[in-house]
Amino acid sequence: MRAPRAAAGGSGNEPPSRFRAGEVLICRVLEPRPGGYSVSVQRSELPGYVQTNMELDLGAEVAGSFLCIHRQLILLHYVCRSSCDLRFPAETEPSE
Repeated sequence: MRAPRAAAGGSGNEPPSRFRAGEVLICRVLEPRPGGYSVSVQRSELPGYVQTNMELDLGAEVAGSFLCIHRQLILLHYVCRSSCDLRFPAETEPSE
């Protein structure tokens, strides 16, 4: 019998994450890596990796969308610099 796999593409060996797929997390850029940057993630002791082809400043705070935890590494997709407005515009009521 196969062991159940972790949600969001994990290897199945990770503890359950308190993050949800797609949740936006704030990170600090540490150093460049192939295809992105290693980052420290607020609210977590685990190291992180944010995938992006954007050029980011070392030490900058950025927002990343949580993908999964793989081999004790938080994987994220770059969203924007943390100073960007992540709120969605309020829905407008239809005119009568």
